[in-house]
Amino acid sequence: MFLKEAFSLFKLENPQVSVGFSKFAAARPQNVLLVKNSPVDQCKCSTHENHMLKLKALKITYGNNSWTDYLCDSNNLVGACWMGHCAICKDGKLFEKARENSEKATPVTWKMWEKDGNTGRIVQNVKEGCVGELEDEVVSGWEVVLEHVRIKRIQSDLFQKMKVAKDQSILQIDFAMAYSCEYQNEVQSALWSRQSVNLFTAAFFSGGHYDSSYVFVTESKDKGKNSVIIFLRKFLSIEDHKKLCDKFSIFSDGPSAEFKNKFCVKMLDMLKKEFKLTNTKLQWNYSATSHGKGIVDGIGGRAKSLVRKAVMSKRNKVVVQSAHDFAEIAKSLMEKTVVVYVGENEIESVDSSLWETAKDALGIRSVHCVVLKGGKLLGFKNDLERENAVFEITTETDSEKGEGACAVGEWVVVEYDGKQYYGEVLTVMDDRCEVSVMEEQLGGVFKWPTRPDKIYYTYPQILRKINPPIPVGHRNQFKFL
Repeated sequence: MFLKEAFSLFKLENPQVSVGFSKFAAARPQNVLLVKNSPVDQCKCSTHENHMLKLKALKITYGNNSWTDYLCDSNNLVGACWMGHCAICKDGKLFEKARENSEKATPVTWKMWEKDGNTGRIVQNVKEGCVGELEDEVVSGWEVVLEHVRIKRIQSDLFQKMKVAKDQSILQIDFAMAYSCEYQNEVQSALWSRQSVNLFTAAFFSGGHYDSSYVFVTESKDKGKNSVIIFLRKFLSIEDHKKLCDKFSIFSDGPSAEFKNKFCVKMLDMLKKEFKLTNTKLQWNYSATSHGKGIVDGIGGRAKSLVRKAVMSKRNKVVVQSAHDFAEIAKSLMEKTVVVYVGENEIESVDSSLWETAKDALGIRSVHCVVLKGGKLLGFKNDLERENAVFEITTETDSEKGEGACAVGEWVVVEYDGKQYYGEVLTVMDDRCEVSVMEEQLGGVFKWPTRPDKIYYTYPQILRKINPPIPVGHRNQFKFL
Protein backbone atom coordinates (compact mmCIF):
# COMPACT_ATOMS: atom_id res chain seq x y z
CA MET A 1 0.00 0.00 0.00
CA PHE A 2 1.24 3.50 -0.86
CA LEU A 3 1.29 6.34 1.69
CA LYS A 4 -1.40 8.31 -0.12
CA GLU A 5 -3.65 5.25 -0.13
CA ALA A 6 -3.08 4.80 3.61
CA PHE A 7 -3.80 8.51 4.12
CA SER A 8 -7.11 8.24 2.21
CA LEU A 9 -8.19 5.23 4.30
CA PHE A 10 -7.27 7.07 7.50
CA LYS A 11 -9.42 10.07 6.48
CA LEU A 12 -12.38 7.78 5.70
CA GLU A 13 -12.14 6.00 9.04
CA ASN A 14 -11.31 9.13 11.07
CA PRO A 15 -13.15 12.10 9.49
CA GLN A 16 -13.05 14.03 12.78
CA VAL A 17 -9.23 14.20 12.77
CA SER A 18 -7.79 17.23 11.00
CA VAL A 19 -4.35 16.32 9.62
CA GLY A 20 -2.55 17.00 6.36
CA PHE A 21 -0.64 14.47 4.25
CA SER A 22 2.79 15.82 5.26
CA LYS A 23 2.01 15.49 8.97
CA PHE A 24 0.54 12.02 8.39
CA ALA A 25 3.67 10.88 6.51
CA ALA A 26 5.95 12.29 9.21
CA ALA A 27 4.07 10.28 11.85
CA ARG A 28 4.80 6.97 10.07
CA PRO A 29 6.15 4.41 12.59
CA GLN A 30 9.74 3.31 11.99
CA ASN A 31 8.72 -0.32 11.58
CA VAL A 32 6.46 0.61 8.63
CA LEU A 33 8.83 0.71 5.65
CA LEU A 34 8.43 2.51 2.35
CA VAL A 35 8.25 0.31 -0.75
CA LYS A 36 11.69 1.47 -1.89
CA ASN A 37 13.17 0.38 1.46
CA SER A 38 11.42 -2.99 1.60
CA PRO A 39 13.97 -5.79 1.17
CA VAL A 40 13.52 -8.22 -1.71
CA ASP A 41 15.36 -11.42 -0.87
CA GLN A 42 15.33 -13.66 -3.93
CA CYS A 43 17.30 -16.62 -5.32
CA LYS A 44 17.42 -18.22 -1.88
CA CYS A 45 18.37 -21.82 -1.23
CA SER A 46 15.26 -24.01 -0.96
CA THR A 47 16.95 -26.51 1.39
CA HIS A 48 17.95 -23.80 3.84
CA GLU A 49 14.70 -21.87 3.45
CA ASN A 50 12.41 -24.86 4.08
CA HIS A 51 14.44 -25.85 7.14
CA MET A 52 14.24 -22.29 8.52
CA LEU A 53 10.50 -22.03 7.82
CA LYS A 54 9.90 -25.19 9.87
CA LEU A 55 12.03 -23.91 12.74
CA LYS A 56 10.33 -20.52 12.58
CA ALA A 57 6.94 -22.20 13.03
CA LEU A 58 8.39 -23.88 16.13
CA LYS A 59 9.62 -20.45 17.31
CA ILE A 60 13.27 -21.48 16.93
CA THR A 61 15.72 -18.93 15.53
CA TYR A 62 18.13 -20.29 12.92
CA GLY A 63 21.62 -18.84 12.47
CA ASN A 64 25.19 -19.81 11.65
CA ASN A 65 25.78 -20.87 15.26
CA SER A 66 22.57 -22.92 15.57
CA TRP A 67 24.38 -26.17 14.84
CA THR A 68 26.44 -25.85 18.01
CA ASP A 69 23.27 -26.78 19.92
CA TYR A 70 22.63 -29.95 17.92
CA LEU A 71 26.13 -31.30 17.17
CA CYS A 72 28.76 -32.46 19.65
CA ASP A 73 31.51 -30.93 17.48
CA SER A 74 30.37 -28.30 15.00
CA ASN A 75 33.89 -27.16 14.07
CA ASN A 76 35.24 -30.24 12.28
CA LEU A 77 33.43 -30.37 8.92
CA VAL A 78 34.81 -33.83 8.14
CA GLY A 79 34.27 -35.20 11.63
CA ALA A 80 31.76 -37.83 12.73
CA CYS A 81 29.12 -35.29 13.80
CA TRP A 82 28.87 -33.49 10.46
CA MET A 83 29.19 -36.78 8.58
CA GLY A 84 26.23 -38.21 10.50
CA HIS A 85 28.23 -40.99 12.17
CA CYS A 86 28.18 -39.76 15.76
CA ALA A 87 26.02 -42.01 17.97
CA ILE A 88 25.14 -39.09 20.26
CA CYS A 89 23.92 -36.48 17.75
CA LYS A 90 23.17 -38.27 14.48
CA ASP A 91 19.64 -38.16 13.00
CA GLY A 92 18.79 -35.04 15.02
CA LYS A 93 18.96 -36.76 18.42
CA LEU A 94 20.02 -33.59 20.25
CA PHE A 95 17.20 -31.68 18.55
CA GLU A 96 14.68 -34.26 19.74
CA LYS A 97 16.15 -34.08 23.24
CA ALA A 98 15.80 -30.29 23.28
CA ARG A 99 12.13 -30.64 22.26
CA GLU A 100 11.18 -33.29 24.84
CA ASN A 101 8.95 -30.91 26.82
CA SER A 102 7.19 -29.25 23.87
CA GLU A 103 3.38 -29.38 23.58
CA LYS A 104 3.12 -32.02 20.85
CA ALA A 105 -0.64 -31.62 20.31
CA THR A 106 -0.59 -27.84 19.80
CA PRO A 107 -1.90 -26.89 16.30
CA VAL A 108 0.66 -25.20 14.06
CA THR A 109 0.95 -23.98 10.46
CA TRP A 110 4.13 -23.64 8.45
CA LYS A 111 5.17 -22.82 4.89
CA MET A 112 7.09 -24.99 2.43
CA TRP A 113 8.60 -24.39 -1.00
CA GLU A 114 7.55 -27.34 -3.18
CA LYS A 115 7.32 -28.31 -6.83
CA ASP A 116 3.80 -28.32 -8.26
CA GLY A 117 3.14 -31.74 -9.78
CA ASN A 118 0.93 -30.33 -12.54
CA THR A 119 2.81 -27.23 -13.67
CA GLY A 120 6.35 -28.10 -12.56
CA ARG A 121 6.66 -24.66 -10.96
CA ILE A 122 8.08 -24.04 -7.50
CA VAL A 123 5.34 -22.67 -5.24
CA GLN A 124 5.04 -21.90 -1.54
CA ASN A 125 2.40 -24.05 0.16
CA VAL A 126 0.91 -23.68 3.64
CA LYS A 127 0.92 -26.84 5.77
CA GLU A 128 -1.20 -27.55 8.82
CA GLY A 129 -0.63 -30.02 11.62
CA CYS A 130 0.49 -30.25 15.21
CA VAL A 131 3.85 -29.47 16.82
CA GLY A 132 4.72 -33.17 17.09
CA GLU A 133 4.18 -33.70 13.36
CA LEU A 134 6.30 -30.67 12.49
CA GLU A 135 9.12 -31.87 14.74
CA ASP A 136 9.00 -35.23 12.95
CA GLU A 137 9.24 -33.33 9.65
CA VAL A 138 12.37 -31.56 10.86
CA VAL A 139 13.98 -34.82 12.00
CA SER A 140 13.09 -36.71 8.79
CA GLY A 141 14.99 -34.18 6.68
CA TRP A 142 17.81 -33.69 9.18
CA GLU A 143 20.57 -35.62 7.41
CA VAL A 144 19.82 -33.99 4.04
CA VAL A 145 20.03 -30.49 5.54
CA LEU A 146 23.13 -31.41 7.55
CA GLU A 147 25.04 -32.64 4.48
CA HIS A 148 23.93 -29.61 2.45
CA VAL A 149 25.16 -27.17 5.11
CA ARG A 150 28.43 -29.12 5.44
CA ILE A 151 29.17 -28.92 1.71
CA LYS A 152 28.16 -25.27 1.62
CA ARG A 153 30.59 -24.41 4.41
CA ILE A 154 33.46 -26.45 2.98
CA GLN A 155 33.20 -24.93 -0.49
CA SER A 156 32.61 -21.42 0.85
CA ASP A 157 35.64 -21.66 3.16
CA LEU A 158 37.71 -23.02 0.27
CA PHE A 159 36.82 -20.04 -1.94
CA GLN A 160 37.70 -17.54 0.79
CA LYS A 161 41.08 -19.23 1.38
CA MET A 162 41.90 -19.45 -2.32
CA LYS A 163 41.15 -15.75 -2.83
CA VAL A 164 44.03 -14.74 -0.55
CA ALA A 165 46.47 -17.53 -1.46
CA LYS A 166 49.64 -16.25 -3.15
CA ASP A 167 50.03 -19.36 -5.32
CA GLN A 168 46.42 -19.45 -6.51
CA SER A 169 44.52 -18.00 -9.49
CA ILE A 170 40.72 -18.23 -9.39
CA LEU A 171 38.14 -17.57 -12.09
CA GLN A 172 34.59 -17.36 -10.75
CA ILE A 173 32.05 -17.63 -13.57
CA ASP A 174 28.29 -17.54 -14.06
CA PHE A 175 25.56 -16.76 -16.58
CA ALA A 176 23.62 -13.63 -15.65
CA MET A 177 19.92 -13.18 -16.28
CA ALA A 178 19.28 -11.93 -19.81
CA TYR A 179 18.91 -8.23 -20.59
CA SER A 180 15.85 -7.21 -22.61
CA CYS A 181 16.54 -4.44 -25.13
CA GLU A 182 13.94 -1.74 -24.52
CA TYR A 183 13.42 1.83 -25.64
CA GLN A 184 12.63 4.88 -23.56
CA ASN A 185 9.71 5.65 -25.88
CA GLU A 186 8.37 2.39 -27.23
CA VAL A 187 5.35 1.41 -29.32
CA GLN A 188 3.21 -1.43 -28.02
CA SER A 189 4.14 -3.93 -30.74
CA ALA A 190 7.87 -3.49 -29.96
CA LEU A 191 7.29 -5.01 -26.53
CA TRP A 192 6.75 -8.46 -28.05
CA SER A 193 9.81 -8.37 -30.29
CA ARG A 194 12.54 -7.20 -27.94
CA GLN A 195 16.02 -8.56 -28.55
CA SER A 196 17.41 -10.62 -25.68
CA VAL A 197 21.05 -10.22 -24.63
CA ASN A 198 22.84 -12.94 -22.66
CA LEU A 199 25.73 -12.17 -20.32
CA PHE A 200 28.51 -14.46 -19.11
CA THR A 201 30.28 -12.83 -16.19
CA ALA A 202 33.64 -13.65 -14.63
CA ALA A 203 35.70 -12.42 -11.69
CA PHE A 204 39.44 -13.13 -11.69
CA PHE A 205 41.52 -13.36 -8.51
CA SER A 206 45.26 -13.99 -8.65
CA GLY A 207 48.15 -13.99 -6.21
CA GLY A 208 45.99 -13.14 -3.22
CA HIS A 209 44.09 -10.16 -4.62
CA TYR A 210 41.17 -9.28 -6.88
CA ASP A 211 42.54 -8.77 -10.39
CA SER A 212 39.83 -8.03 -12.96
CA SER A 213 36.22 -8.55 -14.01
CA TYR A 214 34.81 -9.68 -17.36
CA VAL A 215 31.47 -9.47 -19.15
CA PHE A 216 31.05 -11.55 -22.30
CA VAL A 217 28.02 -10.37 -24.28
CA THR A 218 26.17 -12.41 -26.90
CA GLU A 219 22.80 -12.73 -28.58
CA SER A 220 23.11 -16.51 -28.45
CA LYS A 221 20.65 -18.21 -26.12
CA ASP A 222 22.99 -21.18 -25.70
CA LYS A 223 24.19 -21.70 -22.14
CA GLY A 224 25.82 -25.05 -22.70
CA LYS A 225 29.25 -26.46 -23.46
CA ASN A 226 29.82 -24.51 -26.70
CA SER A 227 29.30 -21.14 -25.02
CA VAL A 228 31.35 -22.06 -21.95
CA ILE A 229 34.41 -23.22 -23.91
CA ILE A 230 34.32 -20.12 -26.14
CA PHE A 231 34.13 -17.77 -23.14
CA LEU A 232 36.92 -19.58 -21.27
CA ARG A 233 39.14 -19.47 -24.36
CA LYS A 234 38.44 -15.75 -24.72
CA PHE A 235 39.42 -15.18 -21.11
CA LEU A 236 42.69 -17.11 -21.37
CA SER A 237 43.50 -15.34 -24.65
CA ILE A 238 42.90 -11.88 -23.17
CA GLU A 239 44.46 -12.57 -19.79
CA ASP A 240 48.13 -13.45 -19.95
CA HIS A 241 47.73 -17.14 -19.13
CA LYS A 242 51.49 -17.47 -18.86
CA LYS A 243 51.27 -15.39 -15.68
CA LEU A 244 48.77 -17.69 -13.99
CA CYS A 245 49.82 -18.87 -10.55
CA ASP A 246 50.92 -22.43 -9.86
CA LYS A 247 47.29 -23.38 -9.24
CA PHE A 248 44.34 -22.31 -11.39
CA SER A 249 40.80 -23.04 -10.23
CA ILE A 250 37.47 -22.35 -11.92
CA PHE A 251 34.59 -21.73 -9.51
CA SER A 252 30.95 -21.98 -10.58
CA ASP A 253 27.55 -23.06 -9.39
CA GLY A 254 26.33 -26.53 -10.32
CA PRO A 255 23.49 -26.60 -12.88
CA SER A 256 24.01 -29.69 -15.03
CA ALA A 257 22.90 -27.91 -18.21
CA GLU A 258 25.64 -25.30 -17.83
CA PHE A 259 28.67 -26.35 -15.79
CA LYS A 260 28.25 -29.62 -13.92
CA ASN A 261 28.58 -32.15 -16.72
CA LYS A 262 31.10 -34.38 -18.48
CA PHE A 263 31.85 -31.72 -21.09
CA CYS A 264 33.05 -29.12 -18.58
CA VAL A 265 35.11 -31.83 -16.90
CA LYS A 266 36.77 -32.48 -20.27
CA MET A 267 37.41 -28.73 -20.69
CA LEU A 268 40.09 -28.82 -17.98
CA ASP A 269 42.19 -31.16 -20.11
CA MET A 270 41.37 -29.25 -23.31
CA LEU A 271 42.43 -25.88 -21.88
CA LYS A 272 45.60 -27.29 -20.34
CA LYS A 273 46.77 -28.64 -23.70
CA GLU A 274 45.51 -25.80 -25.88
CA PHE A 275 47.15 -23.07 -23.80
CA LYS A 276 50.15 -25.19 -22.76
CA LEU A 277 49.49 -24.84 -19.03
CA THR A 278 52.10 -27.51 -18.37
CA ASN A 279 53.23 -26.25 -14.97
CA THR A 280 49.79 -25.18 -13.74
CA LYS A 281 47.56 -27.38 -11.58
CA LEU A 282 43.96 -27.13 -12.80
CA GLN A 283 40.74 -27.88 -10.98
CA TRP A 284 37.03 -26.99 -11.20
CA ASN A 285 35.14 -26.33 -7.97
CA TYR A 286 31.37 -26.21 -7.61
CA SER A 287 29.47 -24.39 -4.89
CA ALA A 288 26.72 -26.13 -2.94
CA THR A 289 23.32 -26.11 -4.65
CA SER A 290 21.84 -22.57 -4.75
CA HIS A 291 24.92 -21.07 -3.07
CA GLY A 292 26.80 -19.86 -6.14
CA LYS A 293 26.02 -16.18 -5.69
CA GLY A 294 28.94 -13.79 -5.48
CA ILE A 295 30.77 -10.95 -7.13
CA VAL A 296 29.86 -12.26 -10.60
CA ASP A 297 26.19 -11.50 -9.90
CA GLY A 298 27.14 -7.94 -9.02
CA ILE A 299 29.13 -7.57 -12.24
CA GLY A 300 26.19 -8.65 -14.39
CA GLY A 301 23.67 -6.65 -12.39
CA ARG A 302 25.77 -3.49 -12.61
CA ALA A 303 26.25 -3.88 -16.38
CA LYS A 304 22.51 -4.21 -16.99
CA SER A 305 21.67 -1.38 -14.60
CA LEU A 306 24.14 1.08 -16.16
CA VAL A 307 23.05 0.29 -19.71
CA ARG A 308 19.37 0.58 -18.84
CA LYS A 309 19.91 3.93 -17.11
CA ALA A 310 21.75 5.20 -20.19
CA VAL A 311 18.91 4.04 -22.45
CA MET A 312 16.27 5.67 -20.24
CA SER A 313 18.11 8.99 -20.08
CA LYS A 314 16.98 11.51 -22.70
CA ARG A 315 20.23 13.38 -22.26
CA ASN A 316 22.36 10.48 -23.51
CA LYS A 317 20.19 9.52 -26.50
CA VAL A 318 21.43 5.93 -26.24
CA VAL A 319 19.67 3.15 -28.15
CA VAL A 320 20.46 -0.53 -27.51
CA GLN A 321 18.92 -2.86 -30.09
CA SER A 322 21.38 -5.75 -30.06
CA ALA A 323 24.05 -7.55 -28.07
CA HIS A 324 26.71 -5.62 -29.99
CA ASP A 325 25.08 -2.31 -28.98
CA PHE A 326 24.95 -3.47 -25.37
CA ALA A 327 28.65 -4.38 -25.40
CA GLU A 328 29.69 -1.03 -26.87
CA ILE A 329 27.66 0.97 -24.31
CA ALA A 330 28.81 -1.22 -21.41
CA LYS A 331 32.44 -0.73 -22.47
CA SER A 332 32.10 3.03 -22.24
CA LEU A 333 30.34 2.86 -18.86
CA MET A 334 32.51 0.19 -17.18
CA GLU A 335 36.09 1.29 -17.72
CA LYS A 336 37.53 -1.15 -15.17
CA THR A 337 35.64 -4.15 -16.57
CA VAL A 338 36.67 -6.04 -19.70
CA VAL A 339 33.57 -6.20 -21.92
CA VAL A 340 33.75 -8.54 -24.93
CA TYR A 341 31.14 -9.10 -27.63
CA VAL A 342 30.90 -12.69 -28.88
CA GLY A 343 28.82 -13.29 -32.00
CA GLU A 344 26.26 -16.09 -32.11
CA ASN A 345 27.95 -17.53 -35.21
CA GLU A 346 31.20 -17.97 -33.26
CA ILE A 347 29.42 -20.11 -30.66
CA GLU A 348 27.52 -22.10 -33.28
CA SER A 349 30.74 -22.79 -35.20
CA VAL A 350 32.28 -24.82 -32.37
CA ASP A 351 33.18 -28.21 -33.81
CA SER A 352 30.69 -30.72 -32.39
CA SER A 353 33.24 -33.52 -32.74
CA LEU A 354 35.19 -31.94 -29.87
CA TRP A 355 32.71 -33.51 -27.48
CA GLU A 356 32.56 -36.98 -29.02
CA THR A 357 35.40 -38.20 -26.81
CA ALA A 358 33.92 -36.80 -23.59
CA LYS A 359 33.71 -39.72 -21.17
CA ASP A 360 30.84 -40.17 -18.72
CA ALA A 361 31.50 -38.72 -15.27
CA LEU A 362 29.39 -41.14 -13.23
CA GLY A 363 28.19 -39.69 -9.93
CA ILE A 364 29.00 -36.09 -10.87
CA ARG A 365 25.86 -34.80 -9.11
CA SER A 366 27.53 -35.45 -5.75
CA VAL A 367 30.87 -33.98 -6.89
CA HIS A 368 32.00 -30.46 -5.92
CA CYS A 369 35.68 -30.66 -6.89
CA VAL A 370 37.24 -31.93 -10.14
CA VAL A 371 41.04 -32.15 -10.31
CA LEU A 372 43.29 -32.77 -13.32
CA LYS A 373 46.23 -34.78 -12.00
CA GLY A 374 48.66 -37.21 -13.58
CA GLY A 375 46.73 -37.55 -16.82
CA LYS A 376 43.49 -38.24 -14.96
CA LEU A 377 40.38 -36.22 -14.19
CA LEU A 378 39.33 -37.02 -10.62
CA GLY A 379 35.98 -36.05 -9.14
CA PHE A 380 35.67 -35.64 -5.35
CA LYS A 381 32.70 -34.85 -3.10
CA ASN A 382 34.49 -31.74 -1.88
CA ASP A 383 37.98 -30.30 -1.57
CA LEU A 384 38.59 -31.71 1.94
CA GLU A 385 37.74 -35.32 1.10
CA ARG A 386 40.18 -36.51 -1.53
CA GLU A 387 40.80 -40.05 -0.32
CA ASN A 388 38.25 -41.72 -2.59
CA ALA A 389 37.32 -40.33 -6.01
CA VAL A 390 33.68 -40.50 -7.11
CA PHE A 391 34.85 -40.86 -10.70
CA GLU A 392 38.18 -41.24 -12.49
CA ILE A 393 38.62 -40.40 -16.18
CA THR A 394 41.85 -41.09 -18.05
CA THR A 395 42.74 -38.30 -20.48
CA GLU A 396 44.27 -38.84 -23.89
CA THR A 397 48.04 -38.42 -23.70
CA ASP A 398 50.37 -37.40 -26.50
CA SER A 399 51.81 -40.91 -26.62
CA GLU A 400 48.35 -42.30 -27.32
CA LYS A 401 48.06 -39.92 -30.28
CA GLY A 402 51.18 -41.43 -31.84
CA GLU A 403 52.91 -39.64 -34.70
CA GLY A 404 50.09 -37.11 -34.89
CA ALA A 405 51.13 -35.38 -31.65
CA CYS A 406 52.42 -31.96 -32.63
CA ALA A 407 52.87 -28.37 -31.52
CA VAL A 408 51.99 -24.98 -32.94
CA GLY A 409 54.54 -23.89 -35.57
CA GLU A 410 55.60 -27.41 -36.56
CA TRP A 411 55.29 -28.60 -40.16
CA VAL A 412 53.41 -31.78 -41.03
CA VAL A 413 52.09 -33.90 -43.89
CA VAL A 414 48.33 -34.40 -43.71
CA GLU A 415 45.93 -36.58 -45.68
CA TYR A 416 42.63 -35.33 -47.10
CA ASP A 417 40.44 -37.22 -49.59
CA GLY A 418 43.28 -39.63 -50.32
CA LYS A 419 45.77 -36.88 -51.17
CA GLN A 420 48.74 -35.61 -49.19
CA TYR A 421 49.30 -31.95 -48.31
CA TYR A 422 52.14 -30.06 -46.65
CA GLY A 423 51.35 -27.40 -44.07
CA GLU A 424 52.02 -25.58 -40.82
CA VAL A 425 50.24 -26.31 -37.52
CA LEU A 426 48.26 -23.27 -36.31
CA THR A 427 46.23 -24.63 -33.39
CA VAL A 428 46.54 -27.76 -31.26
CA MET A 429 43.42 -29.29 -29.69
CA ASP A 430 43.11 -32.39 -27.54
CA ASP A 431 42.15 -34.61 -30.49
CA ARG A 432 42.95 -32.57 -33.62
CA CYS A 433 45.11 -29.81 -35.07
CA GLU A 434 44.36 -26.84 -37.29
CA VAL A 435 46.77 -26.90 -40.25
CA SER A 436 47.25 -24.33 -43.01
CA VAL A 437 48.41 -26.18 -46.15
CA MET A 438 50.36 -25.01 -49.21
CA GLU A 439 49.66 -25.58 -52.91
CA GLU A 440 52.02 -27.85 -54.84
CA GLN A 441 53.08 -26.51 -58.24
CA LEU A 442 55.08 -27.81 -61.19
CA GLY A 443 58.66 -28.68 -60.45
CA GLY A 444 57.96 -29.85 -56.89
CA VAL A 445 57.76 -26.35 -55.45
CA PHE A 446 55.07 -25.04 -53.09
CA LYS A 447 53.29 -21.72 -52.67
CA TRP A 448 50.79 -20.27 -50.22
CA PRO A 449 47.31 -20.06 -51.79
CA THR A 450 45.69 -16.66 -52.27
CA ARG A 451 43.02 -17.61 -49.74
CA PRO A 452 44.38 -19.54 -46.72
CA ASP A 453 43.49 -23.23 -46.88
CA LYS A 454 43.21 -24.13 -43.21
CA ILE A 455 41.01 -26.75 -41.55
CA TYR A 456 41.15 -29.13 -38.59
CA TYR A 457 42.71 -32.56 -39.08
CA THR A 458 42.34 -35.44 -36.63
CA TYR A 459 45.56 -37.09 -35.47
CA PRO A 460 45.12 -40.16 -37.70
CA GLN A 461 45.10 -37.72 -40.67
CA ILE A 462 48.48 -36.29 -39.63
CA LEU A 463 50.91 -38.66 -41.31
CA ARG A 464 54.29 -37.35 -40.19
CA LYS A 465 56.32 -34.31 -39.20
CA ILE A 466 58.66 -32.59 -41.65
CA ASN A 467 61.22 -29.80 -41.62
CA PRO A 468 60.07 -26.28 -42.52
CA PRO A 469 60.36 -25.38 -46.24
CA ILE A 470 63.11 -23.19 -47.62
CA PRO A 471 62.46 -20.31 -50.05
CA VAL A 472 63.52 -20.75 -53.69
CA GLY A 473 63.58 -18.06 -56.37
CA HIS A 474 61.87 -14.71 -56.11
CA ARG A 475 58.19 -15.71 -56.54
CA ASN A 476 57.35 -16.61 -52.93
CA GLN A 477 57.93 -20.26 -53.72
CA PHE A 478 59.23 -22.87 -51.28
CA LYS A 479 60.69 -26.33 -51.36
CA PHE A 480 60.73 -29.17 -48.83
CA LEU A 481 64.02 -31.06 -48.44
